[in-house]
Amino acid sequence: MPTASSTETLHRTGNKIFWALPAVLPLIILVLAMAHPAEGNVQVTPQSVRVGIAQMINDSSFTVHGKYRLIDNYSEDVVGVPREGEVWQVKPFGNGINVWADNKPVGSFVGPLSLEAEKHRVHIMSGNGSLIQKDAAELAVQSAAGSVSYLDDGLAELWAQGENITAALSPAGVMNLSEIRIGTRQPFRTYRGDFEFRRTGDGLLVINQLGIEEYLYGVVPAEIQSQFPAEAIKAQAVAARSYLISNLGNYSSHGFDILSTQNSQVYKGYEAEDLRTSRAIDATRGEVLIFRGRPIPAFFHASSGGYTENSEDIWSAVLPYIRTKADPLDSGGGNKHYNWQVTYSQQELLNQLAAQDYKFQTIGDLKVLAMTASGKRVKTMRITGTGEDGSPKVVDVKNANNVRSALGLKSALFDIIKSVDDTGHLKEITITGDGWGHGLGLSQWGARGMAEKGYNYREILQYYYTGVSIAGDYGL
Repeated sequence: MPTASSTETLHRTGNKIFWALPAVLPLIILVLAMAHPAEGNVQVTPQSVRVGIAQMINDSSFTVHGKYRLIDNYSEDVVGVPREGEVWQVKPFGNGINVWADNKPVGSFVGPLSLEAEKHRVHIMSGNGSLIQKDAAELAVQSAAGSVSYLDDGLAELWAQGENITAALSPAGVMNLSEIRIGTRQPFRTYRGDFEFRRTGDGLLVINQLGIEEYLYGVVPAEIQSQFPAEAIKAQAVAARSYLISNLGNYSSHGFDILSTQNSQVYKGYEAEDLRTSRAIDATRGEVLIFRGRPIPAFFHASSGGYTENSEDIWSAVLPYIRTKADPLDSGGGNKHYNWQVTYSQQELLNQLAAQDYKFQTIGDLKVLAMTASGKRVKTMRITGTGEDGSPKVVDVKNANNVRSALGLKSALFDIIKSVDDTGHLKEITITGDGWGHGLGLSQWGARGMAEKGYNYREILQYYYTGVSIAGDYGL
């Protein structure tokens, strides 16, 4: 760790950090608050996200590494202070929540219950003796040059008179982490941040609250391969951050912002983190994609199959920044999502369609009615046959993503070869296709190919998203 210069001193008492600053030091301490101007005309931005980890479950267990408290939010009382190695269990009971510690009952509570990591207190003293005391997570630091650093849990990186000063906030380098198990038969998974357990009408809701950048540490390696080039990973980091910011609060009626699954974007917590992806996130901190002054939901997928699409061809809404593009570099680098093949017998096809709520007694034919703007994906497909009552049935499956789901395919970019039996009835189909995913926005394999050709992450993003700009401070 660099030593403090003669113009400032660093004092530690327990978990408290004291910065003693001269009165004229060109450093501004900012108290973080949502969308309020701070000292020095800096627009302060949201720094945390609430992730819905599990809903409608019958129990959840946790252990901790570091210092935590379990708090009853209804009464604001401390339920207990978990020790490392203890297994605590939370279960819905009646209209409340029952809690056990190592199989010993702790009590019943109205809830919600919050598992909160100990917050590090930062004391800033100026030369005239004035003192500010705040949680580290509530503070940012602006240098004379205008750059802003955030005092995240575990690490503070400050600049004073041109010198970089990095200080570990956690004692002895210990990071606060919790291991959560959803259901008695599931493995524990490790997470950063705090947790909340809520009683709902259908069971228990588990929410993970943590910093936006820390959340991305658990998203980006779950969405893109960590061995991809750094510029491709940076592009993915900006896309994932943009998607989050544009979707914050979508599930506010449920008590959280976003899901941890593919219904939002995949979040796997601390154990998914990789140094390569974390560096890409740090290098692009706060950067999002902007269209007409607002962050966009920057959709992304694994492999385009050589072409991305217009949003309305895949789903329904027209998004001006999601337009079709040729993607010739998607196929390189050992991409295995090309020339995949699926074969269905008549019965297997009936089963697949029924699973997507297209129920037939027999399938007579599949016919392509329309293609997407690229001319490569199937946009509308007609299924003819007999219904469950034996009468003729015709279903038109519209929009490429519905076609892909109906047939259980990696992509809607495919060709069909049909085989018939001796009587002329459909016997089986063989589908051959390219790509994996919906085909909107950034292709991860395409970004890999562009990065290998020397394109930087900004150029990659501005290719896949039409008419966008890249802004810092979360675009707010």
